[in-house]
Amino acid sequence: MATKAPPSLSQHILGLHKALTDPESGAPIEFYRIVQYVVRPDAGTSQVTLQGYVSQASHALGKRALAFLTVELQQMPSGDGDALQWFYRQVPGAENAGALADAALVYEQTKPPAADPAT
Repeated sequence: MATKAPPSLSQHILGLHKALTDPESGAPIEFYRIVQYVVRPDAGTSQVTLQGYVSQASHALGKRALAFLTVELQQMPSGDGDALQWFYRQVPGAENAGALADAALVYEQTKPPAADPAT
């Protein structure tokens, strides 16, 4: 299960959420996963390709993607940390995010650690 609520430091971004309609089929699409990214160090830019699914549940069930979107970023990850997580955070606010502008981040739900009974 996932949430669009703000994360704690231990949460992991699974994808993006934004309700759109596939222009070719008219099907609703609301869950997007990054499937590829390209970093161009000489230009200081990068590119992200995302697949769009009817829902997060349809993705989890192995259903096929209905849409592919590409977003050009005028920056690139620094090399510190998880590049995929960095790209997920950048896409919704990118200058040319297009249809994914202001998309919500979808976080993996993690259970908090069990309390230590000795304390």
